[in-house]
Amino acid sequence: MKLEKGSVARIVFPLAGSAMLLSPVPMLEYFAAATEQPSPGDTSAEDLLIDKFAAVRAKLSSSDPSKVPVTLRLADLLSERARKSSQHQIEFPTQLHPTQHQNDRARAIDLYLSVVDSAPADNQARIYLQVAHLYELNGEVDKAISSYEKLPALKVVGEAQLAEAEFARAEIYLRGRQLARARPLYQRLINGARPDLQGLAAHRLAWVDFHESRFKEAVEELVNILRSPRLLRRGTGAPSGESSGPDAQFQEEVSRDLATFMVKRGIQPDDRATLYELSPASCRIENLRTLAGEAERLGQSENALSIWRFLGEQQKGELDRCESWVHVARLEMASQKNSESLAAYRQAASAWERNGSCREERRCQDLRQLQKNFLLEWNSAQKENPSAELISAYEVYHRQFPSDDLMTIQMAQAARLRRDFARAFASLVEAAQNPGEHQEQALLAAIEIAEVAKNTNWLKQALELYVGKSDGAASDCGGAEGTDLGGGAEAW
Repeated sequence: MKLEKGSVARIVFPLAGSAMLLSPVPMLEYFAAATEQPSPGDTSAEDLLIDKFAAVRAKLSSSDPSKVPVTLRLADLLSERARKSSQHQIEFPTQLHPTQHQNDRARAIDLYLSVVDSAPADNQARIYLQVAHLYELNGEVDKAISSYEKLPALKVVGEAQLAEAEFARAEIYLRGRQLARARPLYQRLINGARPDLQGLAAHRLAWVDFHESRFKEAVEELVNILRSPRLLRRGTGAPSGESSGPDAQFQEEVSRDLATFMVKRGIQPDDRATLYELSPASCRIENLRTLAGEAERLGQSENALSIWRFLGEQQKGELDRCESWVHVARLEMASQKNSESLAAYRQAASAWERNGSCREERRCQDLRQLQKNFLLEWNSAQKENPSAELISAYEVYHRQFPSDDLMTIQMAQAARLRRDFARAFASLVEAAQNPGEHQEQALLAAIEIAEVAKNTNWLKQALELYVGKSDGAASDCGGAEGTDLGGGAEAW
């Protein structure tokens, strides 16, 4: 959720084309056919009707009983045209003047306010709600608040309408970070007259606590929403206050926020189970991945390890399992648990093999790089004293990606440091067979290994391989005494 953007989709206010403020009077039936099926973004019907209603209104005296309904209908049409042109400008920003919809809203506001006192008492609350909404859309939030605050003084106003106005005010305060003003409004709404706003109010109250750095309270409030069916509803704008059933999309949104809040509060041992329990199936794994990734990023290693291990066991997709086990291996390596790290990496490699041919090319490239980075980190951590587990991990990687000659050369280097010359020489000979940018490096390194090991058979094999494979002139290796191999091999 990004409150800073000030989404106004939370409530469906009565607009022309959706819910009319007043039923059309008989004299307006002539124009009804023109508005039956308007095309998205097409305001031609509104253009025509606005001109006609404006002309009709101009001829009506102030005492004419049709003046109020005609004015309200004209204001409705202007509001609807503003909505359509605003949406059209979002999609095609160069085709409309940026203030066209703002001018229509301002004109509609003037019309609504010119007749609100003369309108039937049971319509005045809806008119003020509409006016306030238009003020909000035009960025005049102070005037919007003033309009919302007029509702309690009206002779006829429903509890549901009062709740709607309070919620709208609270939203304005929250977006403006006026948290002390927003809090009491949300608190009243949680048990108020609009069941369809109760869950939203509870959700926003949690965000108030979050912005006040009350992370523990914010987490508790979201957990309460996810465990309360009556709060798992999102506003529908039903003026009667009727509520729908649990909103799956709202449940997903709250559960994602819960993962974020848990991270800010500090992840606790039972958070994994709580988040898994309360998240809907559609985003359960995604939420846990978010929690694990953030815990790892923030250095909460034990919690991250627990969650990644759980994901490695629970996820269905083999690529997802592979990724999770690489994270486990990395965290175990960082804790200097070499055996555990190697075991986790073997789990990752098994998942990779079970996946078979890769249909998600980009995902597979990313996973291959993740595995490579893990080995490079491990190699860097044990640069002077590589462990047997690191060599084994290199071999696991090599079985999956035998064409990665650079990693094969690095495996040989680590084996050399462990004085495992046989393994190092065999790896270099294999890499030297492959044409490419690393072939020369592998050829020279194989010669050096043979010399260090004082193995004449290896040296003969390495020199013959160099002569056969190297792009250099034969004179470069014309004799063992005159060959400058040491400097070149150091580069590997």
